[in-house]
Amino acid sequence: MSLPPFADMFRFGRGADDADVADGTVSIIGPRDRAMFVLMLDVASGEALPAVKKLMARFPRHRVVFVHTKLDFRPFIEAHAIFERLPSLDEIARFADLLDWPTYLADRQALLFAKWRPDRVIRYGPDLEEYAARVAAVCAGARNAS
Repeated sequence: MSLPPFADMFRFGRGADDADVADGTVSIIGPRDRAMFVLMLDVASGEALPAVKKLMARFPRHRVVFVHTKLDFRPFIEAHAIFERLPSLDEIARFADLLDWPTYLADRQALLFAKWRPDRVIRYGPDLEEYAARVAAVCAGARNAS
């Protein structure tokens, strides 16, 4: 059965079986929708909006996914940007005993990369390895203080 051209978008991600996924007829992100991560970990909210707009204009053929740590989502919403949020260092310090934060961060990183499959990663501020080291230091400091 042949579908009209616009109907393909309605098949997107629905009812896909293993054969469809294996032969490439169904994908989470299509070939024209290459993803790119922009890490904005611990970047001040005021600095975010100009950078978000500039990067979205600079990479129009990518799904630019901003990974940030702030509770202020306004810069991303105003720019109609895709974003993912990681907990801030302050939140981790406040709830250091809640869970194993380094493991959580590693799991969350793996999930984000599996979800978006970015072609490239650029950063404003620390990269994920530096951020993970800061998280480990915050958790170690919290354990030593208690």
